[in-house]
Amino acid sequence: MLKKPRRPTRFPRKILVAAVASASFATQMPAWGQQLEEVIVSAERRELLQQDTPISLVAFSGERLEERGVRDMFELSTISPNLDIKGARGDGNTAPTFQIRGIGTGAGATGERSVGFYVDNVFMPRTTGPVMRVLDVERIEVLRGPQGTLFGRNSTGGAIRVFTRQPDQERDAYVRVTAGNFDRSDITGMVNMPLNDEWALRAQVALTEQDGYVRRGPQKLGSVDDEFYRLQLGWEPDDNLSVNFGLLHTDSYSEGSATDMIQFNMNPVCPLDPSVQTYCLEGNYADWVSDFLESAGQPRLSHNDPRLLLDDFTMPDWCFLDGPDPDWDDMCLQSNSARYSQLDMNIEWHLSDTMSLLSTTGLSEFSSRSISDWQLMGMEARPGGVDSEVFYQEFQFNMALFDGWVDLVTGANYFKEDSGSPREALYQAIGSSVFNATTGGSAFGNQWGCAGSGTTGPLCSDGERRQRVISDGSSKQESIAYALFANASIHLTEDVNLTLGARRSWDQKDISSTLFAADNFVPQSGGSTTVSADDSWRATDWRVTLDYHLTDDIMLYATAAKAFRSGTFSIPAALTPTAARPYSLRPPLAAVPPEALRNNEIGIRSEWFNSRLRINATYYEMDFTNRQGASAAVDPSAPTGFAIRLVNQGDVEIWGTEIEALLAVTDSLTLEAATGSTNYKMGDVCVNNGLNLYPPPMDDSYTLSARYLFDTQAGNYTFTLSHAHTGPMQTHAGGFTPEEREYYGCSAFSASFIDSRYEVPSYDLVNASLRFEAASGKWSAMLYANNLTDETYANNAQSFGRGYWTQGGPGGVVGYSAPARSAVAAYRGRPREYGVTLQYNFF
Repeated sequence: MLKKPRRPTRFPRKILVAAVASASFATQMPAWGQQLEEVIVSAERRELLQQDTPISLVAFSGERLEERGVRDMFELSTISPNLDIKGARGDGNTAPTFQIRGIGTGAGATGERSVGFYVDNVFMPRTTGPVMRVLDVERIEVLRGPQGTLFGRNSTGGAIRVFTRQPDQERDAYVRVTAGNFDRSDITGMVNMPLNDEWALRAQVALTEQDGYVRRGPQKLGSVDDEFYRLQLGWEPDDNLSVNFGLLHTDSYSEGSATDMIQFNMNPVCPLDPSVQTYCLEGNYADWVSDFLESAGQPRLSHNDPRLLLDDFTMPDWCFLDGPDPDWDDMCLQSNSARYSQLDMNIEWHLSDTMSLLSTTGLSEFSSRSISDWQLMGMEARPGGVDSEVFYQEFQFNMALFDGWVDLVTGANYFKEDSGSPREALYQAIGSSVFNATTGGSAFGNQWGCAGSGTTGPLCSDGERRQRVISDGSSKQESIAYALFANASIHLTEDVNLTLGARRSWDQKDISSTLFAADNFVPQSGGSTTVSADDSWRATDWRVTLDYHLTDDIMLYATAAKAFRSGTFSIPAALTPTAARPYSLRPPLAAVPPEALRNNEIGIRSEWFNSRLRINATYYEMDFTNRQGASAAVDPSAPTGFAIRLVNQGDVEIWGTEIEALLAVTDSLTLEAATGSTNYKMGDVCVNNGLNLYPPPMDDSYTLSARYLFDTQAGNYTFTLSHAHTGPMQTHAGGFTPEEREYYGCSAFSASFIDSRYEVPSYDLVNASLRFEAASGKWSAMLYANNLTDETYANNAQSFGRGYWTQGGPGGVVGYSAPARSAVAAYRGRPREYGVTLQYNFF
């Protein structure tokens, strides 16, 4: 006889208080409302009720996501505490970062996330564009905390699993159109058709367009232009075998990330005391732009210059790539594009009443290209690109052993990716201001300048160039990983379950990086220099969980688990030529060891008052070791005086809570609340170059929502109102104040990054929707409004510190450095949006 799935023991005061308070509340609460809907999930690689799953997770049906105004993964994070999906520093939404409980790094062609992302069981290492949109979704599961045993490498933070609707034997077809402000126009069509008693076909097409909301010259940054195509074929010859084939293709284009400059600090005002400072440097970019403006007959830049800081959704339309005149030129156009294709096959075969085999096969291709301007002043065209080909195979056996006393999930998987960045170079406008960290360079000029002769880029009238081409290079990487795993749930009694899991993983990577001749690189021979490296790693992940049912409706659990993230490589900056060595020297690639994360977690899953009130609470503590992170390191040979490298940043302690509550007040009214918090302590703040964990977690977040249903003879109405609060967030490791530097004993170099410290303010979003479904079921309509209060906010930001202003950077030659200044760029969230969605069902 099969026993109940599982349950745990002790929990901290905060969780205990929540449980006792909920019990007290339940005893006083009148018997209103219907029972809450039971949610089935597969977080344990087998179907269980969410309330019986001893993992911290949230699950949303496609219908609930639509009612809450969630159109993509970025918006999913606003209703999922301790989940954060946002644009990356510099690249914005072109390279989204995923974080769960403050764990999540990795981008570019050779970086890997710490949060696993799966669509129909297929692992996707790189994600952007329409794949991020919520289309024809059956449900989404967000698994919080390390999932190394069942989901393997690179899931130290957790995993996000997207399940699309599959073909079935019901005839179904619809067309859905959406129109809204910012010229939003979406059209989606779906058809599900049984071909015979065994075969069924499901096809979907979606075209979505919407203007951006930050204006820069002729562009509207943050626009959407996506195409989405999916074809699925299902075969079910009998009750024991089902096979689903899938084909997915997406194309995406947008006019750059919605970035706005909100601060331009030019204090203290030049000149400084000449007896102390030989030259008062505005800083390279500030000085160059001032030179260009002065050459065009305009005043030089000033503190918080109103020509730069316009309104919250307008950037200056300057472009200096074509010359010193600031008038717009299409050379400064920004763009993001991505293409993704996937073939997949899922087989589920019930071999007997107690054994089943699941097989997942996936083959995918991904390509993205972008042009951005990190400085936001029309000074550069910075390309970015990633190409990736992935093959993924997993076999999984589910077995009930010993007359149902043990449920075993075991199997093996294989992953191979060939990824790379195409050859690309950064194109910059430069003035006559040149400053070198080693020699001190020359004083700043006050005119449009040409920075020396060269072989690339437009020439000045005197034969010299106004632009420079730097960082001309490419990279490629081959990653191979395979693993064996097993997870056994032992039902010690009808109320007590012990889960033991283990995974043995093998990882291998081969990487190469090529630099071509450019203004900041001179090859030793020929036109390029390539460095390469390879390494392999082994790891064992494990999990121990004990869960205990106090009653049929209250489960306690405790778990300890360990997961790892694959090792990687750091690509050091090239050493500049010297008199004795007239070429650039490339240091060897440096291996960065794998990350490891150990999680201790306790929680309660409870339902009260005849399943009308649900309260779930979790407390976790995590030890994060060998954290991989980008960090600035002293590099006298670099033009800036420092270089950004991927390094082992030591250990971090992370702890926090997740609490969710759901109440069916009446048959028509349901209330929901959820909150999460993440706290941390850095092991070595000096190596980290600051007190803050980066990429940054949110300090806290919570959501509140209400759902009201009412019926009429004409049809059913559903009204949804939600409020999401996102707490403040640091955007950089942050350097040190003089007091902090003295207390921690860090170097002056680490302290110099204080001008990069910036905290994104908290913000609150209110969404509302009213949906009507005709009694005939033939059509429906929905009015929606997102960000109802029209709050102006940023979901990320970047403070460009002294390295942005002075080519000498932190630790520059005495007498030749700029004051501690900064410019802050904010990644704007969408303003108020509203519109209507109409759907017609053909069957």
